[in-house]
Amino acid sequence: MKRVILISLLLTCLFAPIHSQAQASPIGVDLDCDQQTIEINVHPEQNAPVNVNCVVSNTGSLNQKINVDGSVEGNGFSLILSESSFELAAGEDASFVATFSASPRSVVAIEDYNITATIESIGQEPILIPIGQLGSSSEASGQVKSMPYSRMTFQVQDK
Repeated sequence: MKRVILISLLLTCLFAPIHSQAQASPIGVDLDCDQQTIEINVHPEQNAPVNVNCVVSNTGSLNQKINVDGSVEGNGFSLILSESSFELAAGEDASFVATFSASPRSVVAIEDYNITATIESIGQEPILIPIGQLGSSSEASGQVKSMPYSRMTFQVQDK
């Protein structure tokens, strides 16, 4: 009888599903901005920069130093980031503002932009990490447009 119980327990253990938890990656970054298409009013009297809120997140299980950088194709637009570097604990995120601008009276144009968050370093002391994960990055991209405008002037001539 003891043998039957022991064998049944052994068979139950052999055929029972083994659940294993996936371990979080030691490093990872995510970048998300709340707008992909930016429209800038270039009317001479209404020209104003457009602010876009972005969030960079440490999706890894270690502290990370993350650098953010942005670029816009073409010379008609500029992009300035409120911050360029973050030190984030595991699972932490931080917000920053991307400010897009164009010169007043700019011609109607559409250009691509790209904001990139790149992992520069991890942890307080050097830690061995899998090859290819250092320098991991996340991108947010889209288009920036200058909007058409019209300006009329009236001239009254005395007769």
